[in-house]
Amino acid sequence: MSYAGWYSAPADAMLPHTCAVLYACTGAHWRTIRRPLLAPRSIDSNSCWRRAILDTAHCDRCGDRFYRQVNLAKNGKVYEYYRCAKTAGKPACKGQSVKGERVTAAITALVERLAGLAMTVRRFIPGEDHTEQLNHVTQAMKDLREEKRRGLFDYPDGDDEYAEALELLVDERRRLAALPQRPSAWVEVETSQTFADAWAQADQEHRRQLLLGLKARLYMTPTTEGWYLPAELEARAPKLERTANSA
Repeated sequence: MSYAGWYSAPADAMLPHTCAVLYACTGAHWRTIRRPLLAPRSIDSNSCWRRAILDTAHCDRCGDRFYRQVNLAKNGKVYEYYRCAKTAGKPACKGQSVKGERVTAAITALVERLAGLAMTVRRFIPGEDHTEQLNHVTQAMKDLREEKRRGLFDYPDGDDEYAEALELLVDERRRLAALPQRPSAWVEVETSQTFADAWAQADQEHRRQLLLGLKARLYMTPTTEGWYLPAELEARAPKLERTANSA
């Protein structure tokens, strides 16, 4: 059976402007073209890597993140660029267009530079606080002295008993005072795995997470590049100096 005319497409067909679609096709043909539209879209692993670059690459002039632009030439060749973007209250920086292969090469160089860096895990270290115990011992010493003042040790060997009890409390107070006092904290503990190991074992999404975990920023112009690394990373890795490199 053949249909021709105006047809209201289902809401889940994901067609642009699907209020009404003018078509002329058989019912079987419509089911054939509708199936791929409703099929789950596959995840492009390369998109994870591109997002990692976008999270890392920044304009050297204004400091904003680059955006990615892909141009397809008539001969079928794909040209990839990272450019400074216009944002609210700020125009795009002129001339800030960097070839995609330069950005990829800069990130690859950073990965190689950090290859021997020991990976870390966060661990919770419980704190130590003996203030309450010290207060209890101090109060016990006060109570014991008050009992002595009131004559409650006024019996044979009472003075010896008082002295012995007070000496025990004094020793306990000294022991508690000598213990470390520190708050609870999360600390970074190095593991036996290196950054190179983690990178080699990771897929594109996990590599993106590794780059995000570095909290590193790549500042670029069309002819220069330089890295900013957090202080804690610089302390654990060979220092990356901000140098100008020719394209």
